[in-house]
Amino acid sequence: KMGRGSVSYGFNSMGDPYQGGGGGGYRGGRGSGRPRPYDGGRNFNHRPGKTPGSQWESTTGFSVHMRGLPYTATDDDVRRFFEGLQPVFIKIHTENNKGNGEADVDFANVQDCDQAMERNKAKMQWRYIELFKNVKY
Repeated sequence: KMGRGSVSYGFNSMGDPYQGGGGGGYRGGRGSGRPRPYDGGRNFNHRPGKTPGSQWESTTGFSVHMRGLPYTATDDDVRRFFEGLQPVFIKIHTENNKGNGEADVDFANVQDCDQAMERNKAKMQWRYIELFKNVKY
C-alpha cells in the first residue's frame, strides 16, 4: 500500500528502472516519469519523411526536429543555433499563435544534417535543445 510521500521502485515498459513517488504522476500514482514520447527517443513511431514528434513533411528529405526551444524563439535564433550551417527551411511550431517549443529544420544534404546533430543538447538561451534526425533515403 502506497501512501502520500512514499517511494516506489520499478521498471518502465522499456525495462529501465525508475523511482517514483506515491501520489500523482503520469502513471496513475505509480511513479512520476514523463509520458511518452519523452522516453529518451527510443519509442518514436518513426516514419520515413516524418520527423519524430511532429507531423512535419520535409521539403528536402534531410531534416532535424528540435525540441525544448524557448517559446519566444524565432527563425533567427534557430539560424544562430546552427551557425556555420545553411538551413534550407525552418518551421517553428505554434499552438494558439505562440511557440510550443518545437521546430523542424530542413538541410540541403545528409552531411549538413549530420553536422547539425552534433549540436544535440547544446543550449539556446537558458534551455538545452534536443535534436532528432530524420533522413529519407
